[in-house]
Amino acid sequence: MNEQTQVSVLSLRARYTMHAYSSPEHISLRRANELFLNENKERYGADCLILHRKNSEKVFIFRFGTIVFFNIPVDDHTGYLTTLGMTPKTKVPSPNEDELAEDDFSVTIEPGVTEVGFNAVKIPEFDIAKLQMVALVLAQSSALEIIEWEVEEFLAESENMTRFLKRGGLVSRTRETLLQFIGEGLSARHRIVNQLLLFNEPEKTWEKEDLYRLYQDLVKTFDMKDRIERLEKMLELCSDVSELLLEVVNARRAEVMEIVIIVLIAIELLKSVFV
Repeated sequence: MNEQTQVSVLSLRARYTMHAYSSPEHISLRRANELFLNENKERYGADCLILHRKNSEKVFIFRFGTIVFFNIPVDDHTGYLTTLGMTPKTKVPSPNEDELAEDDFSVTIEPGVTEVGFNAVKIPEFDIAKLQMVALVLAQSSALEIIEWEVEEFLAESENMTRFLKRGGLVSRTRETLLQFIGEGLSARHRIVNQLLLFNEPEKTWEKEDLYRLYQDLVKTFDMKDRIERLEKMLELCSDVSELLLEVVNARRAEVMEIVIIVLIAIELLKSVFV
């Protein structure tokens, strides 16, 4: 089916669905290219690989760990996800178990109309640049959900630590436990910051004004900027807690050293008295 016929087919149908799946792990696009060797595909920028299926069905694979299906039956999703090692589970999502975040979005082809609404977008024609832009922001939103789970979980653990500190119970925690918690927090923060760097404005938006407007409207609809700012504030709080715990660890170590020194001095004094 040629591109003109594809446009006609799409124009006859009112609405299409994009469905996104996100994993905590990045996807190697080079490996994905090899795994789908027999597929009709193209590399779209540094972070996206597009698989072109029949009847204008598209699979967008993003390096930051998300795959987006356009106009593809849900029953066909599992094969692609399994190939990429992203088979969805049936339980409630949890980053610790490498569960997938899922999201969907409605796309309508309507000549002469560009409009972004709640969980839906209208674009005037079947344009791969516009479809990829919609898929990109949907993918970023879905990937951001994974990060939100991880930060909220770490923040909850930070709250537990500060609660122990308030009650004076933190002294019962070993130095190794506290250092392990601090190390995990720093590692998570570095990983999350690196992930957020992938959410910069795509270069394609600099080339066409309509793409820029579409991107800005999509970002606003998904509350991307507010969500990222909220995550950054949560990460700052987690960092403050980690620094406080590190100070507690160092203070405890200093106290132990002081006690050891006092005991040694006492022993020497006793020796001088009784010897």
